[in-house]
Amino acid sequence: MKHLHWTVLSTFFFAFSIAFPALAEEAIDPQRDYHSYANVDDVAMSHVYLNLKADFENGRLSGYSELTLSHLNPEATEVVLDTKALEISSVEALAGETFIQAKFTLGETDDDLGAPLTIAIASGTQKIRVHYNTTEASDGLNWASPEQTHDKIHPFMYSLSQSIYGRTWFPHQDTTRIKVTYSADIETPTELLALMTADNDPNTERDGLYHFDMPQPIVPYLIALAIGDFAFTPISERSGIYAEAGIIEAAAYEFADIEKMIQAVEAIYGDYAWGRYDLLIMPPSFPFGGMEHARLSFITPTVITGDRGLVGLISHELAHSWSGNYVTNGTWRDLWLNEGFTSYVENRTVESIFGKAQASMELADSFVDLMEEMDNLEPGEEILAIDLRGQHPDAVFTEIPYSKAQLFLSFLESRVGREGFDKFVKGYFADFAWSTITTDVFETYLMEHLGKDFPGAFTEAEIQTWIHEPGYPDFGLKPSSAAYDVVDAAVANLAAETVKAADIDMSDWIIHQRIHFVDGLPEDLNPETIAEVDTAMGLSTSGNIKLAYQWMLYAAKTGYAPALDARLEQLLTEQGRIAYTKGLYRELLKTDPERAETVYAIAKPTYHPITVWEVDRVFGDAK
Repeated sequence: MKHLHWTVLSTFFFAFSIAFPALAEEAIDPQRDYHSYANVDDVAMSHVYLNLKADFENGRLSGYSELTLSHLNPEATEVVLDTKALEISSVEALAGETFIQAKFTLGETDDDLGAPLTIAIASGTQKIRVHYNTTEASDGLNWASPEQTHDKIHPFMYSLSQSIYGRTWFPHQDTTRIKVTYSADIETPTELLALMTADNDPNTERDGLYHFDMPQPIVPYLIALAIGDFAFTPISERSGIYAEAGIIEAAAYEFADIEKMIQAVEAIYGDYAWGRYDLLIMPPSFPFGGMEHARLSFITPTVITGDRGLVGLISHELAHSWSGNYVTNGTWRDLWLNEGFTSYVENRTVESIFGKAQASMELADSFVDLMEEMDNLEPGEEILAIDLRGQHPDAVFTEIPYSKAQLFLSFLESRVGREGFDKFVKGYFADFAWSTITTDVFETYLMEHLGKDFPGAFTEAEIQTWIHEPGYPDFGLKPSSAAYDVVDAAVANLAAETVKAADIDMSDWIIHQRIHFVDGLPEDLNPETIAEVDTAMGLSTSGNIKLAYQWMLYAAKTGYAPALDARLEQLLTEQGRIAYTKGLYRELLKTDPERAETVYAIAKPTYHPITVWEVDRVFGDAK
């Protein structure tokens, strides 16, 4: 996911010591998934088949999950699955060519891990089936009402399984230690279309019965389902856009460079391995920026601005087709291997498509975001190979695995040169293709390849500092941008009242510079100057939601009523992305709590439950 999409969940902690009381005193086992009950060292699933019916009236999926098993321990007599908030009705095991009832037990429920489902099997059992239905507590699913969608005609259901929410909508071994292929048969209302992270056919007949096959192995959290009233428009022979009819034309314009992006990554790191790459535009209530599901990225509509200024998010989700989906973190502790490489590849793609100036601005933004975030993190949270024992795995989703890891890779590039580093990264993707990798394996690989190819370019001590020490290394890069220097000078002149806002030449500024300008405005500007900035830049009416958010944030901090009156309610009620809601409510509560409460009462019914949870916490903290 694009950075900060899941940062909002990083404060979810669980009583892990109850389930694993001795862990606090043990050394970390780098190969162990501390967030799964699955016994994958004995019996591991290799293929998942889902047969499910979507019940929109009751907001649930019902049917069965069929798992094909590989026996690593021939003496194993049970297989353990991860489940949470599921109603299990029966379990079957394949005996010969017939499924027969199998004994099973559902263990004690942990608030975050859920409950282990232990199934008795005979030696060599090839398949098991778990019959079940989801519940209202299945928080890996969202059933968006028509009011929460763009067109406001039909409902829109979708799943989000990363990190450990897949176990809330189908029973399986919910761990990144394994990869599986999958297939599915999904029944929906006939007026709706089902899509999965599999072989979606743009020309499929809409009849309420849909079959899917995913021949490439993926980690289970990449299995995803969406059901809604989707139209499709092609971008190239292998890419296109799924969206509600009312937004698909704008989306196709915004993301017209998808094929160029695919080719840009292929030119450096090798062929795209997944067949098609399509985007699904999510409802406005979608709480995050994007999710990199293989073959079908889920994308927030908030990046559809009409100026293509925020499409860097697409290059991030696309980059996951190499880093994250093709080569995947072995445990959640190793997320930095997913997101760091992805952020690095994203920046290289931006440079290839949009030029070095924009790439340098985005890298400088990453550095600033990292420095700001570390001001609010504990030392243990600043480590790439973080110790997540005793925490929900979502605690890993800060700027650390994104920006710090990206800057680590940029540091390596600076030491060995771009040509040498490109060769290393391409080899890394090829050598670990279709598999998962842990930090310790990567460290060995790094020293045996890049270290040997470029002796003396960096030391093992420097690598250890990057990966295992808190903070930012004093020998790390400190990215800056000449394009931002121009903006900073303009802000300084405005603050010194040596220039009027209308006289600042912004004609060749891209959206990144405009956002940087607003972000840099002093809070003690006089109201007349603030109004002049608003008029000169058209901030209160901007169609770029990131720029509008930055302006509303500034208006909330300074109490600039004209901007708040003109745009605040619209911004907070027409979308539910946490990145553009949580911070704004927080600032508004400091200066105008009555307005904050009034707007939230209107907006709350349209928000995703996770957004509601986050904003409720903001209001709670303000009391």
